[in-house]
Amino acid sequence: MHWRSAAAGCLIAAAGVSGLDAEERVNLVGCPAAGIEMSCLILKGQGGVAYDISAAKPRPRVDYLAVRLSGTKSHKLGICQQGVILEDIQWSYAEEKCE
Repeated sequence: MHWRSAAAGCLIAAAGVSGLDAEERVNLVGCPAAGIEMSCLILKGQGGVAYDISAAKPRPRVDYLAVRLSGTKSHKLGICQQGVILEDIQWSYAEEKCE
């Protein structure tokens, strides 16, 4: 019984630590682009870091206007395999046109 209590405590502690890391918000401005995989949507941030914004609802148009976007970093694995996955995305169009 003692080892089960210890194992349960470790799992609870690990869940708490990973939950803290997953709450990091990022703010971006840029042009959405189609990802390599079908239905994937990518936005490049500062330093060329790619963000997977496929969870955005509604989805911003590609090759239209830049977007101002805020999202929460996720540690989930996705089908896009391209960039940091963002969840809880809020966005709006900016005035800048995409090329």
